[in-house]
Amino acid sequence: MKDNSRFFLCHTEQAIKLLLVFFLPVLVWSCKDETLSETLVPNRPNIEWQYKGLKGLIIQDVLISEQFVFASTNRGLYQASRVSFFSKDETKWSLLTSKDWEFLDIILTSDSSLIGSVVHRGVNLLALSHDMGRNWTTSTSQFGFGESRNFENINRLFWDPVSESLFGVGTDVLAISNAEASSWELLSGLWQGFGRGMFAVTYDRESNIAFYGGQGAFENPILRKVDLSTLATEFIDVTDYLPQPSTIESIIIIKEGQTVIASGEGGIIRSDDYGETWNSLLKNSEARFYFDFIVDKNDSDSVFTVGWNKSFDEPQPLILEYTTDKGASWHSEAYDEDNIFGGGKSIAAIQSEQTINLAVGLYKGGIFTITIDK
Repeated sequence: MKDNSRFFLCHTEQAIKLLLVFFLPVLVWSCKDETLSETLVPNRPNIEWQYKGLKGLIIQDVLISEQFVFASTNRGLYQASRVSFFSKDETKWSLLTSKDWEFLDIILTSDSSLIGSVVHRGVNLLALSHDMGRNWTTSTSQFGFGESRNFENINRLFWDPVSESLFGVGTDVLAISNAEASSWELLSGLWQGFGRGMFAVTYDRESNIAFYGGQGAFENPILRKVDLSTLATEFIDVTDYLPQPSTIESIIIIKEGQTVIASGEGGIIRSDDYGETWNSLLKNSEARFYFDFIVDKNDSDSVFTVGWNKSFDEPQPLILEYTTDKGASWHSEAYDEDNIFGGGKSIAAIQSEQTINLAVGLYKGGIFTITIDK
């Protein structure tokens, strides 16, 4: 028995030595690789989520004023206190219009005046309020031409307060009006043109340049640059930077430079020479929609967005996607709850040097605040 024990111990020691010879380097390398991976992961910001109500509605736009937060939806316009909205308190919403009003867009033209593009019983109306939504006047949009009054929808509005110019886009057209939107002047495109619609517009007063875009008749992305001094229109080809089919849904001009950023179906694109050349900031091969995005006002290399998978009746996760290095790398944070309609439709923000407070309107999922401590 003693000899057998000695034999067993001897062979056990040899087996352990063999294991150490073969597997110790692997374990050491694994630890080094794990440490290396951790050093490559950037410092992620602290992110807090809070649901703020309006579940079941399509939040077309979120608008933030000094006192209020407005949510324009497929069933009316809602208003809440800005203080309660961006706190941890329960947010109480007031319905300011009929639920029969389907809002396409809404903008602030002064401290107390609102203009909304509304579809009511199949007719596009312009709704104006000069007391923050307590009272409204409506009129046909006059967005078109001809005695037949066959006006088209105004899909998106943009207001420039200095020149007091109101811009609107329709099926194929960019037009301009004043604060009362009583009549429209054609700037680019065609009245009653062909296409699936223009959905994005912005204007830079210093250069007197407007960008607008949407989707053409063949589901192709449309992006145009218009010099308002001459009304010359430049057609920008973005087919190399977005998957096909695609569309343009939002455009932002960064004021301190020559940067233009646009989002749509399948990604986000960026130009740093005022639209002459472009690159893909974010490209999604599964044609995820990016209806809206926010640029950090203190760092234009940082962009935040919440996308939408083209699912009309099924839940999907709520995912914040962001880059802090001009699109070289993207990161995502998901809200930890299942079975919600987490697709993003609109985003607004209040920003400081240390914090970004996002108000994210969802497709049937209501509104969330996302607080990002940088």
